[in-house]
Amino acid sequence: METSAEDPAHDKLSETTYNNRYIILAIVLTGTFMSLMNSNIVNVALPNITNYFNVSIAQSQWIVTSYFLTVTAMFLIFGKISEYTGKTKLFILGFVIFTLGALFCGFSASLDQLIFFRILQALGASMVFSISTAIIMDVFPDSEKGRALGYQASVIAIGLIIAPSLGGVIVDWLGWTYVFFVNIPIGIVGLVSALKYLKIEEHKSENLNMDWMGSSLFVVLMVALILFMGDLSNGGGVLTLICGSIFVLSLFIFILRESNCKEPLLDLTIFKAKSFIKPAMGLILFFIASNMINIIYPLYFEDVLDWRATEVGLTMMIMAVAMFLISPVSGWIYDKYKFRNLSSLGVLITGLTTLLFAYMLLIGNILGAMISLALIGVGCALFMVPNNTDVMSSLPQKTNVLSSVTATFRNFGAFLGVALATTLTSLSYSSHLGLGLSAGTMMVGIFFGIGGIYLVSAIVVYKS
Repeated sequence: METSAEDPAHDKLSETTYNNRYIILAIVLTGTFMSLMNSNIVNVALPNITNYFNVSIAQSQWIVTSYFLTVTAMFLIFGKISEYTGKTKLFILGFVIFTLGALFCGFSASLDQLIFFRILQALGASMVFSISTAIIMDVFPDSEKGRALGYQASVIAIGLIIAPSLGGVIVDWLGWTYVFFVNIPIGIVGLVSALKYLKIEEHKSENLNMDWMGSSLFVVLMVALILFMGDLSNGGGVLTLICGSIFVLSLFIFILRESNCKEPLLDLTIFKAKSFIKPAMGLILFFIASNMINIIYPLYFEDVLDWRATEVGLTMMIMAVAMFLISPVSGWIYDKYKFRNLSSLGVLITGLTTLLFAYMLLIGNILGAMISLALIGVGCALFMVPNNTDVMSSLPQKTNVLSSVTATFRNFGAFLGVALATTLTSLSYSSHLGLGLSAGTMMVGIFFGIGGIYLVSAIVVYKS
């Protein structure tokens, strides 16, 4: 391998990879941005799609659900496959499939076709997401990894900022099909750039040692879990019991299988590493709390305070803008000073300012609530970058596995947060609770609880 004698910071990287590291980062972040933006834009377009195909909202919801199910269930599988194909080939293939899926979605003539092509899109997105963080870790020296992941967090924040408003403009002016077509030029530019610049030295497995039984069990348990939580949040019933039973049984069999398999889909020994399990558990708690905010915030401000949707959307951008601005700074601090408890401090700030946000709502101080919202964004940025770096650095020889496991945990936490928030808000609107509290007061109570979840995360990731 060719190295630079003048710069010891990148002595483990080839000269070409080191020189192109920011181009490679831009390519990876393009894929991340495209997938993230598409998910949020489709949510905005869902009512129009429902009317266009003359179906119920329950039927059209499968456009979103099928995408999420496929992405989450396939992360680990594609992470394993990348050990054989190499990360770059799988990433490029994912780019192609996602872009083609977007094209086919736009030309769909029925809801069934649209759902099928959304699943195709999800396969491509899963390929891209499962190994994107691993690629970033591979092309940057240790002294720059935090900064690179900071840029990744900023791109995620940008996606959260512009997707809802951009989706509304596209749907209103061009129609729902263009929420898919908008990905095509981005995908072409990204693909051409990837073919030219995305070249890194990798150690690949000679054979595809795929645990097909374990893979099948993992897909079954993830689908059962997501359907279980989704149905439970809607009141529960027979489907809840069936999916819950399938999940428990398949999880038990999966653990037995992976414990005794020579080439497991998921190497369970990673869960014995304290350096991995603490930041990973903190990450799940963080995404549970963050997605609860995303669900309850608009409900509170629209239904309780009678704000317009535009006003709610603009104020929700406050937190995302703060994340966008602070994430690169967070990465720089982590790289330069190696502050080992920066992630714990970040989520501690997030938790305390969420409690402050809830208190401001309780006393009716909206300005104070908005300031608190900005501080929540600052805390999120200070947590996400060092936490991701800690997870990916915990077992350097297993970056492919860690990248896909982290992506799975992130989606799991997100969906669990949505399900929990939906259940709690449904209870808030119920008149049979007999607590004598208004829905608004109960929602504020939920915000206090969310602050508590963040504080638990701070304790979990703290390094003594």
